[in-house]
Amino acid sequence: MSSDEIFLILSLRFYVQFATAAMYRYVEDGLFFTFLVGNKPMLGALPIFVAPCGGGMSGYDVNAQAHVITNGTADWGGILRLAKPVKIEKNQHFSVDVEFYTFASLDAGVTAAIDPQAQINADVGLKIIKCFLGGILARNVQ
Repeated sequence: MSSDEIFLILSLRFYVQFATAAMYRYVEDGLFFTFLVGNKPMLGALPIFVAPCGGGMSGYDVNAQAHVITNGTADWGGILRLAKPVKIEKNQHFSVDVEFYTFASLDAGVTAAIDPQAQINADVGLKIIKCFLGGILARNVQ
């Protein structure tokens, strides 16, 4: 933040878009985020699906039969609103760290654990993962 600005964070949301429908499962099951202000975690190690986008295209891929093609529904009510605003002071660092974790396959151990980052990197199609912080940018006026 600039020296005379503060930012009140009121919401956090993730937009995901892939060309291959199977990639959504890897993000849904294996992508976690931590929201940090300074060195203090404000939201820690949460799966990405707890911070839905609240916008974008919404629907089903008929080839995947049941997979929703977005992170949440396309309405403003479907975002992660923070119970209490997080205040970012002047000259304060903040970040959203995103990490992939391996997870067990659903075939009773026949297949090895799934590495979502390796699966997503191996795919040559479109891959977009964005994080949006919503809030109020304030500036001290004298």
